[in-house]
Amino acid sequence: MVETLDALEIYQRHLDIVSRAFWLEEWDELIRHMRLPGHTRLRDADIEVTTPEQAVAMHKELRICYRRIGASDYCRIGYQAAFTDKAQTKIVGRHRTHVVRSGCYVLPVYDCEMKVQLHDEVWQACGINCSVSNKDVNIIGAVANLQDHLAQA
Repeated sequence: MVETLDALEIYQRHLDIVSRAFWLEEWDELIRHMRLPGHTRLRDADIEVTTPEQAVAMHKELRICYRRIGASDYCRIGYQAAFTDKAQTKIVGRHRTHVVRSGCYVLPVYDCEMKVQLHDEVWQACGINCSVSNKDVNIIGAVANLQDHLAQA
């Protein structure tokens, strides 16, 4: 019997896998679920992430930011998702991110819209837009600094 999942189930499963890899700092697993190049857009910044090194730097920077504000966990809850192609290999979904410490919020809840695409039997994120400011969750600075460093090398 073949299991059929709807778009929201697939989207939520992807969120859970990536969130677990993020908190456990399993960067190879996290990168496996990203399609590069990919775009990250926040309210006040955006950047194209083109290499695994940039993606890892961005997520490490976010992890440092969360530690700095005392976060012990975050939960990303999908609330809308739909296939965007007939082959059902592309999904656009929306989720809310709850960043907490001992059940208390350390950041206001923020919404994101993300595109995921099936590639070699793995659902991979290929772009995300979030309603949070980079000054609150400093992730883009790490990628920009890495790009500057690589350009000077």
